[in-house]
Amino acid sequence: MLAVEACHGLPTAQWNIVLTTILGLLISFIACTTNVLILVAIYKKPALRTVTNYSLASLAVGDFFVGIVALPLWIARSLLAVANEEHLLSISVDCVYVLSVGISTYNLCTVSLERFVGVTLPLRYHAIVTTRRFQYAVASVWVLSSCIASLRLVISEDSYWIVAVSTVYFIPGFVISYCYICIFKEASRQSRVIGQQNGSALATQMHNKKASITIAIVIGVFYLTALPALAFSITEVVSGDSVSCQENKSFESWGTWALFLAYSNAAINPWIYAARKSEFRDAFKVLMFWKQH
Repeated sequence: MLAVEACHGLPTAQWNIVLTTILGLLISFIACTTNVLILVAIYKKPALRTVTNYSLASLAVGDFFVGIVALPLWIARSLLAVANEEHLLSISVDCVYVLSVGISTYNLCTVSLERFVGVTLPLRYHAIVTTRRFQYAVASVWVLSSCIASLRLVISEDSYWIVAVSTVYFIPGFVISYCYICIFKEASRQSRVIGQQNGSALATQMHNKKASITIAIVIGVFYLTALPALAFSITEVVSGDSVSCQENKSFESWGTWALFLAYSNAAINPWIYAARKSEFRDAFKVLMFWKQH
């Protein structure tokens, strides 16, 4: 037992703590400022108040939450060298991490379903996708994510990560994958009959295609940044206490960087929106007092 405690008490290398703290503070600042710009842009510009962008606004709130709460908690735990997984700060970091991941994956799941309806059922889109229904969907995202995150308070750590990985990664990932397989199949079919469409239908198709690609990029970047942390979570649950102290120290060090990479996604999304949508770029220029030359 003493050996195990000593093993878990091994501190992360000092240079690692300093570097991740500096980078963490930088990512926190970028995530907070850029996501606030996204929210202000959607609020200020009526052209941006679309159903798709409401989901992006919810995602921006979640990313802002990462910058203002999740990253500072993670940095505090690192600086205080809290190794005990049952420490209040450790539990808080776990809950906030799962909450932030759940907000991201379920929001992406919601907007994927919206894009699925927009591309595959364009004539029924406005009947199916209403602002009120989407507001309920976004509220459900936050409630469900909070409930899953709170399970850390009532079940064991290993059971918690099994439930969390299943519910905030795999289930939404399956829904998102199914939606986008159908979307790209339909987009491929539509491209073959593009010459038979009138101007209005063609404009609608091009809008749907661009919006779907934007969301696909956001989803792809999210899973690329989140997969290392997911892999470490699964490995940690599977390996249990079977690893040596030195292996555990190395594992925790690499796990820190994996978690850092996952959190960095919160600072990347606003730049994807700006790169893909001219309305966001224009809003950014106005809000940041940029001048056109």
